[in-house]
Amino acid sequence: MTSRLKNSVRNSFWGALSNIIITLLNFFVRTIFIKTLGNEYLGINGLFTNILYILSFAELGVGHAITYCMYKPVANNDYKKTKSLLKLYKKYYNIIGIIIFIAGILIIPFFPFIIKDAPNIKESLIVIYLLYLFETASSYFLSYKKSIIMVNQKDYICDIVKLILFVIKSIVQVIVLLLTKNYILYLSIFVLSTFLINVILSIIANKKYPFIKDKDVEELDKKEKKDITNNIKSLILYKIGRVSLSGTDNIIISSLIGISVVGLYSNYSLIISAVSGITYLLLKGSTSSIGNVNATESAEKKEDLMQKTLFVSTWLYGFTTICLAVLLSPFIEIWIGKEYLLETSAVLSSVFYILVDGLEFPSHTYISTLGYFRQTRFSSLICAILNIVLSIVLGMKFGLFGIFISTSISKILTTSWFDTYVLYKYEFKKSPRNYYIKHIVLLICVCLNFSICYYVTSFIQNGKFSLFIIKTIITVILSNTIFILMFYKTNEFKYMKKIIGGVIPWKKKKLN
Repeated sequence: MTSRLKNSVRNSFWGALSNIIITLLNFFVRTIFIKTLGNEYLGINGLFTNILYILSFAELGVGHAITYCMYKPVANNDYKKTKSLLKLYKKYYNIIGIIIFIAGILIIPFFPFIIKDAPNIKESLIVIYLLYLFETASSYFLSYKKSIIMVNQKDYICDIVKLILFVIKSIVQVIVLLLTKNYILYLSIFVLSTFLINVILSIIANKKYPFIKDKDVEELDKKEKKDITNNIKSLILYKIGRVSLSGTDNIIISSLIGISVVGLYSNYSLIISAVSGITYLLLKGSTSSIGNVNATESAEKKEDLMQKTLFVSTWLYGFTTICLAVLLSPFIEIWIGKEYLLETSAVLSSVFYILVDGLEFPSHTYISTLGYFRQTRFSSLICAILNIVLSIVLGMKFGLFGIFISTSISKILTTSWFDTYVLYKYEFKKSPRNYYIKHIVLLICVCLNFSICYYVTSFIQNGKFSLFIIKTIITVILSNTIFILMFYKTNEFKYMKKIIGGVIPWKKKKLN
């Protein structure tokens, strides 16, 4: 197995494993949370998390722009250039942490407009929000060092550290909830765990790559610094679209419908984020390898890998979407009761976005690792504006369904096609027509697969755990069987078999 594939498999394995364990612990902690504190606290948690997620969009520009610049010097063992980039990374991250904290403070006077119905809780909303704000802003002052770990294709180290700290945090939070029912103390543990993760990763980076501690760090020349700054500005605009799509929903729900509905949706969002997060991590492990390919290989090899990545993304995100669409509401009913269910149309429209977004993984990863930030900056900005307008208009008319379907419509009309167009025009220098056709065909295949699975499982009654297990088994087996029948003759399917073979120990010898 090649070192790139080996690193991708290892990163994907640890990323998926840690996310599965974190998801299980999240369910356990969430169950205790609901029993001890109630639904209104869930709404607060979902709302404040969304607000700070939007505020942190600036980080996405700096992180991706400088990481993109680091792939080549790291691949060539150019320590001098790497140190200079890390110094710039640190400077920008410190500035961002301060900006986020100040911007977060300025939002406080607008709480009466954001929160339609103030929750009936004993704690101060401002104190709760400030804890969330401190956790978000402070995380930037040390986290820049983990970039050197990730660029070296060792994402699994970050995943292992996060997993260990998350397990400890979850145990302590459960004890606090059961003994004190104190939400402020519960949040304080969350803040402390985030701080410790960054400290530990910083120490590991210093030990594994001691050259980053050198004091003799040269400044980048003016041209390089200007290019990076321009990339950051462009990437911030590009990332605004991605952040607004998933980051504004709870704010709009809170202002149009009410914070109690935010609490109901937060249970769905927890599961959707966890499951889609596992899928993303399975693919994210290949990001460093894709960056390495883009820094060293020909345009033909880059395009070939992108085609294969689209197929793998479609299978994984298609399977994820089908499982969520079929099983999400039955699981909520068994887990916490019928009173926490949302209407089917809202659930399906929310889940559909996972598929639309997932099929953009190849183009998004290539844009980030190849550095086409300036060419794509306005498509995401248009997507952001369109999403907010549609969410408000359709939300007022159709409620939750209108808010959720707006995110998918916005992406389909903008970034879903434009990012690919940019890649084919500037990098592959050919028409993207074949890629578009493949994209549409794969999307239709997933929708057809879902229709069959949804119809077959609709005859199984909800509300009983044993029947839920049967429905799950049928969905998993049937959806993958349909995919196999659709794709088993394609070259992309053979490529995916090769990746899977690399994970299975008894096939390693044969693969090598």
